[in-house]
Amino acid sequence: MAGLLDYLDWRGDLTFEEAEFNEVDSLILAWLSYAALDGIVPAECSETDAITIEEATRQFLKTHDAEKILRESVSFTRTSVLLLQKLGATRRFAEVRLTGFVNQIDYKRETQFCAMTVLLKKNRFAVVFRGTDEHLVSWKEDFNMMFLPVVPAQRMALAYLDDVAERMRGKVYVCGHSKGGNLAVYAGVRSSYKVRRKILDIYNFDGPGFYDLMGLGDAYEEMLPKIHSFVPENVVVGMLLEHAGEHVVVRSNGKRLSQHDVMSWEILGPKLVTAESISDSSRVLNGILKNWMKEISSEEREIFVDTLYKILETTQARSVDDLNAEKGRIANVVLKEISGLDKETRSMLGKTIGALFKEGNQAIKQNRNSNKKK
Repeated sequence: MAGLLDYLDWRGDLTFEEAEFNEVDSLILAWLSYAALDGIVPAECSETDAITIEEATRQFLKTHDAEKILRESVSFTRTSVLLLQKLGATRRFAEVRLTGFVNQIDYKRETQFCAMTVLLKKNRFAVVFRGTDEHLVSWKEDFNMMFLPVVPAQRMALAYLDDVAERMRGKVYVCGHSKGGNLAVYAGVRSSYKVRRKILDIYNFDGPGFYDLMGLGDAYEEMLPKIHSFVPENVVVGMLLEHAGEHVVVRSNGKRLSQHDVMSWEILGPKLVTAESISDSSRVLNGILKNWMKEISSEEREIFVDTLYKILETTQARSVDDLNAEKGRIANVVLKEISGLDKETRSMLGKTIGALFKEGNQAIKQNRNSNKKK
């Protein structure tokens, strides 16, 4: 079955004037946002100060070794390099212009935020939010969503969308993958009435939900018809926390957690190939996680997440590539830090992990009994 790169072979010769923007194009932009375009795409968002994808590709390859990135990085987002190269060679995307590239990492605020604006054609543009990248602080912010109603990246996404929509003429698509999908929904729903009227569609690709849906305000119901959420069959991330509205389940040729990588998603024409439902294993796992979240308080979640992150910080690793490069040393540091925790903290960790195993065992037994009855 075809994937993103195959779609570009099929559709790449048609401009956006000739064939309208669709859900696969949105997925492509969401994945493109993972490419390291710092210093290449202008930071100031402007219709006049923008760079074509073709030129951005050329500049990227002058300063980056694409083959080395693909060979040495363990982050699933490394394939954004392949996508960038492919886009720059197509008629559909080569002349599309990029502007307003913002990429901020703040270790003190435990925040990772990246966004850019894509000028598709006259009076049509897209705001794209990057999801969880290779930085460990990015993963920490994801976990902070388990106990915080709003995280800094969500506030930054809202400010970015409001600012860009005020500057740009025409209608806007808002999209993102993983945490970027969450940011797209949050920013689109929380934006001003004037901006909401300019939004055509919001695309959320396997993004987590929210700690508190009520906190999104009355506009959530109003915007639901414009929100398009997609998850793979073996979904984990896209079913976390609270959601409203329906998910479209997408077929993937990946295995288990690797289905979070959209390069494994199946495509037919201008559409994602759909499945009837999520897999049985995902249904069981998501039930486990939801029940576990009910079992432990927000305060316990916060202590649990902060403790684990502080332990990782002592390893001095900043990214998943750092963790992979020194697995042996880092494992020893982590074990040492855990053994050095005070009794109260160790007890809390044990309780939290124990609750997770308890929910897991119960869910597995229930699933076995259900299968026997069938």
